[in-house]
Amino acid sequence: MAQGILIAGGPFMDHTGGLIILEVNSLEDAQHFADNDPAVIEEKFEATIYPWEPLEGIFNK
Repeated sequence: MAQGILIAGGPFMDHTGGLIILEVNSLEDAQHFADNDPAVIEEKFEATIYPWEPLEGIFNK
């Protein structure tokens, strides 16, 4: 089972979609998280994975 941490998530203010930030070890873990989201399973939402690396700010360790 994929291990990860849900850092933040929520809808866009214009209601065109949303964003979830995960801390995972691999793209496969992120895909597993998305594939097992109940809203994705029920086809209420679609998930697209985008790798992201913050340059500065609260996400840097």
